[in-house]
Amino acid sequence: MSARALFGGLGCALLLAACAGEAAEGEASGAQLVLDQSLSLTGGENPGAGEGFGGPFAGVLGGELVIAGGANFPGGPPWEGGQKVWASSTFVTQDGGTLTPLESAALPAPRAYGATVALKDELLLIGGSDADQVYDQIWSLRRHSNGALIVGEHSLPRLPWPMAFGHAAAHEGKLYVLAGKASKDDADQTLGFVVADLADPAAGWHELPLPDAEPRIKAVSFVQQVGDRGVALHWIGGERVVRDADGQVSRTALTDAWRYFFDDARWEPFTPPPRSVMAGTAVAIGPSHALVFGGVPADLGAPDPATHPGFSRHIQAYHAITDSWAVVGEMPESVVTSQAALAPDGRVWLASGEVRPGIRTPMVRAFRVADSTGSFGWLDGSVLVIYLAALVGLGAWFSRREAGTADYFLAGRRIPWWAAGISLYATQLSAITYLATPAVAFAGDWRILPSLVMILAVAPIVVRFYLPFYRRLGVTTAYEYLERRFDPWVRAYGSLAFLLFQLGRMAVVVYLPALALAAVTGFDLRWSIVAMGVLATVYTVLGGIEAVIWTDVLQALVLLGGVVLALVIAILGFEEPASFVSTAMAEGKMNLLAGGWSFTALATWSILLGSFLLQFGPYTTDQAVVQRYMTTRDERSAARGIYLNGWMSLPAGALFFLLGTALFRHYRENPQDLAVGMARDEVFPLFVVQQFPVGLAGLLVAGVFAASMSSLDSSMHSIATAWTNDFQRKITPGRSDRDYLRMARIVTVIAGVFGTVAAVALASYEIESLFFLFQEILGLLTSGLVGVFLLGIFSRRASGPAVLAGALAGTLALAWVGKATSLHFYLYPVVGIGTTVLVGAVVTLVRPQRELPAGLTWWDLPPREEEA
Repeated sequence: MSARALFGGLGCALLLAACAGEAAEGEASGAQLVLDQSLSLTGGENPGAGEGFGGPFAGVLGGELVIAGGANFPGGPPWEGGQKVWASSTFVTQDGGTLTPLESAALPAPRAYGATVALKDELLLIGGSDADQVYDQIWSLRRHSNGALIVGEHSLPRLPWPMAFGHAAAHEGKLYVLAGKASKDDADQTLGFVVADLADPAAGWHELPLPDAEPRIKAVSFVQQVGDRGVALHWIGGERVVRDADGQVSRTALTDAWRYFFDDARWEPFTPPPRSVMAGTAVAIGPSHALVFGGVPADLGAPDPATHPGFSRHIQAYHAITDSWAVVGEMPESVVTSQAALAPDGRVWLASGEVRPGIRTPMVRAFRVADSTGSFGWLDGSVLVIYLAALVGLGAWFSRREAGTADYFLAGRRIPWWAAGISLYATQLSAITYLATPAVAFAGDWRILPSLVMILAVAPIVVRFYLPFYRRLGVTTAYEYLERRFDPWVRAYGSLAFLLFQLGRMAVVVYLPALALAAVTGFDLRWSIVAMGVLATVYTVLGGIEAVIWTDVLQALVLLGGVVLALVIAILGFEEPASFVSTAMAEGKMNLLAGGWSFTALATWSILLGSFLLQFGPYTTDQAVVQRYMTTRDERSAARGIYLNGWMSLPAGALFFLLGTALFRHYRENPQDLAVGMARDEVFPLFVVQQFPVGLAGLLVAGVFAASMSSLDSSMHSIATAWTNDFQRKITPGRSDRDYLRMARIVTVIAGVFGTVAAVALASYEIESLFFLFQEILGLLTSGLVGVFLLGIFSRRASGPAVLAGALAGTLALAWVGKATSLHFYLYPVVGIGTTVLVGAVVTLVRPQRELPAGLTWWDLPPREEEA
């Protein structure tokens, strides 16, 4: 069996490396945004539909692109006497291959140059003009229950002013509208900004603060998250038209850029694009990027329309975190007065538009982000194979030393204290910390770093009050203590709560690195997950806890070395390396404090308190951690390992945050290297495959895989340990030690399969930051168990029914808080642990523990185990 498993694991590693090589060599370098599909407008009630439209409404509804209205010159260009005609036709994509006119869904009247807002089940068509006037109407285009596309007046009241060439956006159930021009006169521009509640149309419109900017038309806008600062409406460029006292009109191409933060209700300027975007169109893509298509060059002047050279063909990408711009592609032809729409498949549709004054294009084009941006070749792939094969080899090597369950679960208590300490660090490190922590600093600042001090604060408490029970009572799982202290039901609860948490954790710690590496190397996401799951399962089944610990040591050294190397490469590449730290501090990127006493937003007091309690759970009740306490020779060695882990966490954590800040600086200076639409958790692996020397990139990518596998193997092995000792020995008592070892290996395989399948399922969801997701899960699922152990160790009177009632109350309280309140997740453990202890103490008054054997609470701690 061992040989088959070994060769199977090596096969997965080879397959993964082959896929990586194909992905790297199969994608040509060049523009990040490439043309994916072209369709043509034909038919409709407007006889000039084949000419295309300027200023149409456009959006994606139910996965289909909808284009409505617009204006063109069906009788010929204006310099030949052609007259502009406004349209009311509506076109819909059919099976992604054709654009079909739907006369039944035609607009109530011809209309163009309005704003489109896509909601979940409808498109809002806002304002616009026709040949005679500008309108304040809002139409709704949606699907009827019978599937038909229908359009009609929206329930919102009319706009406070007529609007054409203005802007609108939806955010958290509210509609925001920026004014453009109020009449057919381009100089009739107003600066207005209003909001209405989509759920309460009768409340009407409310005025909002205005930016310190000029009125304009033909600006571009989009809504995007700005790191950890919040979501903002971005408003860029445009045209300022002024009519003087003599009736002379002057036109100015504006180049300023403003954004409005919804939560703070305030405007601020930001970096404008390097090329004019006037009359272009924009769309947000991914969690931090936006794309701006085209624009009228600011220095174009007013050339003869018949010989006009056309507008800008550039596609510019804005990255909201680094506040930087880059040109990421070109359109086949210059297009302005169009609208861009993001489809569910990630493609961006550009709906017709104007290619020269008076000339439209009938082409409707879809663009997509190029498949790969990194360079991960065969040498890197070979390093990856060798590294992963070494992990499987370690499992095979240590399998020779397993004589029974004592070796499989506790490594015969022969693990050195320093290896146990590094393994503790590596287990808690995981790929979540390794990839997501630099991403937190990249997107924000260092306000989370003080939370790592809480690991050092927890360490002496664990050594003084918890470790003695686990070592001196001779338990294999932490939950054996709960049965001795309370009853079998409490032990079953504790072990089951741990099992559920670990099953959920496995999916996250495998999915995160697979997602990030797939995005920047071209690895297939699901095959990466499968490969990690299979390899981790193989060496864990073979080598038990001893293989798990020594692979932890190996991956911790590789990963920390990788962070140092990445820092050196990044800093040496700066324009002014010596000013890195001082510049970062001046920009607030190294801020350690989050002021205020908020219960709903990040604040230093809640970070410290919440982190202390969040760390309390893993280090006192988590079998994956407690098991490492049991693998050393004696209690003193275990304590030294715990302190080593604590002292490693703070400086290593500071390295992660420093790296995140360095990555921010690197990509602000090199915005063209950012992958369009990338998640912020992908920034570190992107830097590795772009900047690391060949071979070293493969080693660090392999280390990232190993970091995920390290957490996965710990979860699998601890699940097998808990199930075998807390449940299987009770279900099938009296079996031989060999039978229990066989069962433990079977459970390890089952856990590995479950974690792998769950991670593949998780790949279907979009998550902004997995670091914060994991912290939320940690607080939600571990708080009750922490309260149970607190009551058990520090109360002589707490009974089994009392602590179970407390745990139930704590879980219900957390579920209610998570659903019905906006309490920040760092405070979840305060609610969960506090409720568990409080309710448990109250029930104890009614149902106290009657008889309690000696040596099961802190007040009658058993003597220290005999030192070897």
